[in-house]
Amino acid sequence: MLTGISQAALLAIVGAFALYQGYVSWLVSKADYTSTQKWAQFAGIWLLPLLGAIGCHAM
Repeated sequence: MLTGISQAALLAIVGAFALYQGYVSWLVSKADYTSTQKWAQFAGIWLLPLLGAIGCHAM
């Protein structure tokens, strides 16, 4: 189990990561790309970290 400080640090890192993904998603939504290109970039932004987490959990 994580200690209080390491748990807080982990939550801060995860929160910062999610905020950054949201920021990049917002930038993509405002960019001059086609709808297909935007959806492909959204998939990369949000699904790749999820796939990495699933892979680590499976080990």
